[in-house]
Amino acid sequence: MQTPDIVNFTVMATVGVAFLQQQLADDTAARVRQFEQIVGACAAVLQFIGRPRYLDSLFQLWSGLTHSLILMETMLFPEQPVQTSSQLALPRENMPLSHILDDRFQPMAYRIPLALQALAEYTDWFHEKYDEHLHREMAALLDDAMLIFQSIYQILQLRPGGTNPAQPAPDTGGPETNAAVLPDHVAPADPWTT
Repeated sequence: MQTPDIVNFTVMATVGVAFLQQQLADDTAARVRQFEQIVGACAAVLQFIGRPRYLDSLFQLWSGLTHSLILMETMLFPEQPVQTSSQLALPRENMPLSHILDDRFQPMAYRIPLALQALAEYTDWFHEKYDEHLHREMAALLDDAMLIFQSIYQILQLRPGGTNPAQPAPDTGGPETNAAVLPDHVAPADPWTT
């Protein structure tokens, strides 16, 4: 890793822990769930498409938020082994973004709208709490990751006869989890449906 990459990674992980710690007693579990939704979608895309340069922001987001979760886990449960995985099984060859239309990605497609909502909330929090100019690399990374997720969402909408990623698969995360509802500003309505 180059020095700027190490600095950006450290900033991302530190800001992520600050997000997870805010109002610790009330909504830590919800914030952890948000990060898990973002990390899960990043991992699904990267493990299916690979790590081409055009997905650098998704990889950096996955890496930074994964390590935020690991740091938080070690702070809350110092005597326990870390449960958060920091491993990615990448394909041998990088694929174009259109590969997301492949039938084999469809079981993971529900992760995209969940990640869009979680990332939108995290990005809003970041812009509210941090100076965009001082942290312009992270602000750009979050904006770029949002554009990639929006692009994937829109590509999935083009899939003929495919599942609608706005209708997530049943959530098996536990009794307290709710299906996400996409805000209007995240993905435009499909003009071809009535």
